[in-house]
Order: sequence, then structure tokens, then C-alpha cells
Amino acid sequence: MSSPRKTVGTVLFAMTELTNAATLDVAVSAEIDVAKKDYGMVYLHHGFFEGGSNANPQKWLIQISGQTSGNADWMTYQEVNITFSGTVGDEGFDANEDAGVKVIAVGDTTGFAHADSVLVHHTELTSSEWATVAELVSNTTITLVDALTTDQTSATSTLFGSAQHNAIPMDLRGINRLRVLYYNNLGAAMDSVIEATMTTLDQYS
Repeated sequence: MSSPRKTVGTVLFAMTELTNAATLDVAVSAEIDVAKKDYGMVYLHHGFFEGGSNANPQKWLIQISGQTSGNADWMTYQEVNITFSGTVGDEGFDANEDAGVKVIAVGDTTGFAHADSVLVHHTELTSSEWATVAELVSNTTITLVDALTTDQTSATSTLFGSAQHNAIPMDLRGINRLRVLYYNNLGAAMDSVIEATMTTLDQYS
């Protein structure tokens, strides 16, 4: 008996830094062939790595094409706005914290809250990671729901609040190609880290 197959973790955008000084106003992801896929979930991750006020909101566009090649018929399937417009919490690590640690020593917890999605930003981007705040001890520690997966240090690592994650379900029947666009608001927005992946339920084989 035939059975469906699931493809997990197709990369649209690897974790990428975009700065407010960038001349590129829109980032275009890899183009994914979905002609033999029935359903999918697109996972969009966004975080700031700059403290301050975000007065120039950014946005994602998920685009689809019914053609197998060419650029004439790309159209927007869904727009996802980066909704945060306040002041981003940012705080450096007070101590070196190894992978496996949940409790992070900090000097200031202003701008962070319980259940806040955060970016653990490392100067080496591949060591950065996403996390969720479990609890706070005012101006002392921030405890994460899940342990760090990479080593972080006081010299290289900063917690940034107000990360945003969106999971977008998609019916892929009748669609041939898919891509994601990220608009950094004409280069006027705050420094951001983005990441986008996709999981699909493929056609029966």
C-alpha cells in the first residue's frame, strides 16, 4: 500500500543577518519546486539584533507560481507583517554559559517578559539560536524554556527580545513553485536576523 512522505526542514532562508545599512531592500529566498507536494507549513523566524525602537515595520511575502519556470506569474499567497513596533530589549550575557544551560545571568531584564520569544545572538551567526523566556528574576537572571544548544559567552552573546515566529499552513495542490520575500523597509528598519524553512506532505508514492 502506498503511503505519504513528509519532507522536513527544506531551507528557504538559512539564518541571515540584514542590517539597516543594507542597500538591498528586499531579500529573495531560494525557489522551491512543490509540484509533487500536496500540503505544507512555512516557518518564518524574525529577530532584532539591535536595541532601540522599531519605527519601520518589516514584512514577509510568501509567493507562489503556477508555472515551472520564468518570473511572469509570481503572486503573493500571504503577507505576514512584523508586528512589533516598540523598544527592543537587549542585554549581554554577564557570564559564559555553556550549551545545556537554561538560566542566563544578566544585569538588566528591562524589555523582557515571561513567554517572550528571544534571539540569542552570537557574533558568529551559526552559533545564534531562538529561545523562549520561562521566567525572570528582575535584573539578575533570565531563564529559558529550553537549554542553550550552543556555547555562549559574555564577549560574544546578547539576548534580544521581541522575536516573532509564524507558521503558515498551505495547500500546495495546483502550485508548482514557492518562494519567500523579506522586506527590510527600504533599508530603514532595525538590524534583523531572519530564517525560513518549510515542511511538506508529499504526494503518495
